Amino acid sequence: MCLEKDSAYLTIHDVNHAALSTEEGEPAVLERRLAPAYSEDIQINTFNPPNLNSFAWHPTQENLITTIAGLGTMWNSMVFERITLNWSSTSKLGWSDGKKVIHYIDSTDEVYASLDDISLKMKQRALNGYGLAVSFLKIVSQLTMLLKH
Repeated sequence: MCLEKDSAYLTIHDVNHAALSTEEGEPAVLERRLAPAYSEDIQINTFNPPNLNSFAWHPTQENLITTIAGLGTMWNSMVFERITLNWSSTSKLGWSDGKKVIHYIDSTDEVYASLDDISLKMKQRALNGYGLAVSFLKIVSQLTMLLKH
């Protein structure tokens, strides 16, 4: 994270070390700009917010940052992590929540039904033999009857 000169914003640099898209294997860097969230009781011109003088991460709360503006205004803001969404081949939808917790839902969860995932229907059809087993048995029984006559 960096504080820009004469700016009302902080720049956050998200470094993804696991990026495989580059040939040299160099990390991918994404930049985000953070504008501190000021209270409604503080009179701030939203078109020309005050420049920031300093910032500091909270020592115990992972996503809390304190900023100090040129007016001497000190304010806490939440910085939210970028959410990476992963969908596994077994139809599990997973995402991280901070550094320690990974959440996931799968086809057994009620909320998953609202996604209307066609891959579950395709999987069930494949497990059922695409309906070929029934028609195959029907053909075999018809051939058997023809051979008997």
